[in-house]
Amino acid sequence: MEEKAESIEDRVDSAVGVLDEHESMDESAERIAPKDETSNYAAASKYASVEGALAVIYHINKETRETEFYFETKSPNYSFTDYVGKNALVGGVIDPTDKSPLEALVREFGEEIQEEGARILEKIARNNTEPCYIGEHEDGGVNVRDYVFKLEVKDDDEWETVKNSKMTNDAGYRTILTRDDIVKSDNSDWAFNHYSLISKFVNDNYRGK
Repeated sequence: MEEKAESIEDRVDSAVGVLDEHESMDESAERIAPKDETSNYAAASKYASVEGALAVIYHINKETRETEFYFETKSPNYSFTDYVGKNALVGGVIDPTDKSPLEALVREFGEEIQEEGARILEKIARNNTEPCYIGEHEDGGVNVRDYVFKLEVKDDDEWETVKNSKMTNDAGYRTILTRDDIVKSDNSDWAFNHYSLISKFVNDNYRGK
């Protein structure tokens, strides 16, 4: 596994723009600069820069030590057609009415995941109020900054609830992947820059294991 993890790190170095660990919320990018609608992302966001709140949702089996992850697979009616069928971290764009990246993430849980699963994830998120890292990239002429939260569902029963919680009609499809599934994937399997984000997580947490 060490050799694969190092391989992921090499690909992350070339794929990711900027990943600043524990960056201050005071340094967050502005989300108010208008942009004309010349790309899919710009047409959807209407801003020259946007911020997102995302979650790495996972569970470690106490007996086997295998890690499972909860992702969204973009549905056929997803507005960004290039990403239909691609895997993504759960979350979305931070709205102007959201008081913080955390509140944006909690809102996204309520909008995208069935009620009981969303409740469990909200509880865990409120005990992890700071993002584990921040990623920046450019997509369709729009500068995107993502606040990535690390949410480990430790309780086995709660994980079964989350794992079996389908996504709402407005979201995509629930996808459960193992760490090995992620290692074997590449950028073409993921939406936006989420391959570099999840690869960084795997590399930081499982190198040499």
